[in-house]
Amino acid sequence: NFSIYGTPNMVRGINAYGGLPTKNFRMGSYDKAIDISGEKLHELVTARGGRKRVPCSPTCVIKCSNIFMDENGNHLTSSLEYETIFANGSNLLIDNLDHIARIDHLCDDVGIDTIEFGVTMGVAMDAGEVPWGDAERVFELIGEIRKGSEIGKIFGNGVCHLGEKLNYKRIPHVKRQGISGYDPRVFKAMSVTYATTPMGADHTSGAAIPGRVASQTKDYGELTENKGKIDLSYELQIYTAVLDSMGCCYFIGPSWETMEIITGALNAMYNINLKREDVLKIGKQIIKNEIEFNDKVGISQ
Repeated sequence: NFSIYGTPNMVRGINAYGGLPTKNFRMGSYDKAIDISGEKLHELVTARGGRKRVPCSPTCVIKCSNIFMDENGNHLTSSLEYETIFANGSNLLIDNLDHIARIDHLCDDVGIDTIEFGVTMGVAMDAGEVPWGDAERVFELIGEIRKGSEIGKIFGNGVCHLGEKLNYKRIPHVKRQGISGYDPRVFKAMSVTYATTPMGADHTSGAAIPGRVASQTKDYGELTENKGKIDLSYELQIYTAVLDSMGCCYFIGPSWETMEIITGALNAMYNINLKREDVLKIGKQIIKNEIEFNDKVGISQ
């Protein structure tokens, strides 16, 4: 399924858990999730002559990316991913993949992050500044960011900046980074990751999502329960730091077992004799370096 539907395959699953951020995180499920799902995306991409199973690395065996065409068969964006779909779809009550894909294209063209932008727009809609689901107004505001207008600067500097300008208090962020597409009130280990990772609300630094555990032999409890979540987040963050430092996609699995494979690969490539514990020390040191950087620039723990 992951190769066929890519990361948007998670839309319906996360929605079923009640963890799909909807309407500026006021809800965890979206009644139109099927319209922005991986299945719907697959249908549109294949019908319009787009491409599925596009690898972002030449030797990838998963090939989860896509090339999305508009209704006239012209390239609109690539790749349209789960995080962009949640942030600019369910979170804004926009149920049209063409509109979400256009937002993705415009954000890419301007050079702004689609998660941060979508979370920013969610706050704007929640505060009554933009009507819910108004994709045309969203397009216009990205145009204002492109022009560098005063309103464009407000929207282009992220969710916390917008909230401060509007004097609005309900801002989904950690360390001034907009929360990504897994509601931490549902996915308990994600709340630990958001709170402790040096990046703030970063879904890539220790993503405890359905189907992922840090070891095949350890019981971390159900994802929606408190049991074992500190250990799960802690271990995933270390393993992910190792994978990031090597340029590996974490879809290969940040786990205790994978770390043994990584250790063997490093030893074979460089003719050295590392142990798994040596590799884990590197991952821990990376995180310590990031925390030290935060301290020096005044970002709180």
